[in-house]
Amino acid sequence: MLTATGDIWHVATRQDVVVIPVNLGWRGDGRAVMGAGIARQAAARFPGLAAAYGAELRGHYWARLVGRIGGTPAGRAPDLALVEPMGPIYKPVTRLCKGLVLFPVKPLNPLEPWRSWMSPASLELIQRGLPTLRAAGLQWAEDSRALTLLPLIGCGHGGLDPAVVVPMLESELLEDCFVLVKEPVADADAATP
Repeated sequence: MLTATGDIWHVATRQDVVVIPVNLGWRGDGRAVMGAGIARQAAARFPGLAAAYGAELRGHYWARLVGRIGGTPAGRAPDLALVEPMGPIYKPVTRLCKGLVLFPVKPLNPLEPWRSWMSPASLELIQRGLPTLRAAGLQWAEDSRALTLLPLIGCGHGGLDPAVVVPMLESELLEDCFVLVKEPVADADAATP
């Protein structure tokens, strides 16, 4: 895995796939809750993303609920929502990047889905999604030389410690087609006159 420093949207090129950390909740109007961090930035940059992802989440939730009630095997929440080039959920209409991967880091609050964003990020969700992300990223790299750019997933508004998350990422995403993009850290001494 490579590393870069900067705003992920400025680092991304037309060939790259950008990973967006998200929660598994939705609002009363059906749109996904994407109110902070890179998820909020993505929702603002790609109109329709929150509605498309919210529909996907509700579909998985109802499939699980019906599976439990009807006695058939229940589905589970998606490891990743693969958003163009691999999936049908949402295709960016700009040339900012090749596609988006919505990577769940916060679990669903089944009683109040709109409050799922309040939960801390889950190491289990991250660990469960990494093999799927790795397989998809390797395929994109092979097919079109795309890089998969990801932030410190779960470490911003999710509250996880980068010292715990980075080794998980490094152990799973070994190849150079994955780029961990870290936000620049403001230098306190530089701000002093």
